[in-house]
Amino acid sequence: MFNRKQVADAATEIAEHLKVVDNIKALQAAQKDLSVAIATLGERIRDIEISIIQLKSDIRVETLKETQSIVNSVQGGLNSRIQDLAISVALIENKRVPNGSAEGKMIGNGVMQIENIPGPDDQ
Repeated sequence: MFNRKQVADAATEIAEHLKVVDNIKALQAAQKDLSVAIATLGERIRDIEISIIQLKSDIRVETLKETQSIVNSVQGGLNSRIQDLAISVALIENKRVPNGSAEGKMIGNGVMQIENIPGPDDQ
């Protein structure tokens, strides 16, 4: 039969074996928790990437709107100056003296004020 020492050694070995089994189970549970945490983190990263892409799109749209507004403003100012210039040219041509010269002064925004120039009827 078995003596006490052999029984004690067997009991110690069984206890150590059970501790190893418990440690393995704990490691497996921790591994499962870790995989769930990694999956959750991956989902959060994907959500952040989608948010960044959407934010970039929104920024691009806003930038395009601002750019279009600036272009429209500049174009309106340019059109106004071109119209003022065309009016000034027309006035100068209508008030031209017989020798082909005209007198006037610039009063701003490309507009010329015609002064004391005899017209065709004043000759």
